[in-house]
Amino acid sequence: MTYRYLLFDLDHTLLDFDASESLALEAFCQAHGLACQESTLAAYRSHNKALWSQLEQGLLTKEELVARRLKEFFKPHLDQAHGPSLDDYYRDQLIANSKAFEGASDLLADLKQAGYGLIAATNGVSDTQRSRLAKAGWLEYFDHLAISEEIGVAKPDPAFYLAICSMTGVDDTRAYLMIGDRLQSDMLGAHQAGIDSLWYNPHQAAAPSDLPLTYVVQDYAGIREILL
Repeated sequence: MTYRYLLFDLDHTLLDFDASESLALEAFCQAHGLACQESTLAAYRSHNKALWSQLEQGLLTKEELVARRLKEFFKPHLDQAHGPSLDDYYRDQLIANSKAFEGASDLLADLKQAGYGLIAATNGVSDTQRSRLAKAGWLEYFDHLAISEEIGVAKPDPAFYLAICSMTGVDDTRAYLMIGDRLQSDMLGAHQAGIDSLWYNPHQAAAPSDLPLTYVVQDYAGIREILL
């Protein structure tokens, strides 16, 4: 299959969100006089992922997520603080500590050189994701940025992918390939929209039996083998 557009998830696929999150949370805790241990990070990640899952299911808005995630997690220590302003500081730290996976820049450059149209397809917060892409020097690689906060709907809703078709002016879903690490938002969303999927699975988790996946790879070499 020859694809015209490659839709890339960002966090955990191209950007090392775990490393950025760890440094950002440590900085946040230091700034607010809070203890930050490995157990704190693990518990926060679980809390944050649960909220993002609710957003993906349409049970929570982006505004509610950013207002609640830090204030709820550190309650009662931050009881009197304003949720959104807390999140502003935290997201500034995510940007400052943003890190890309080794080989991600070369992969994007080579795919762009090969003639693919590249689209960032992310559920992240708009200004944060745009700033992290700029910090990585990747804005020149992407033809379009599809960010749920700007589109008004999040992956895995098929409407997210239909919005991308509107951006490109290409309605044929066979022209697209979704590349990402998340089964729920990336792979399921693509399947429901009639788009082929490439599951980036570096941890070699078991593939689900009830979700069709076009490709499964464990590293960037696998992506290169399929697309270059």
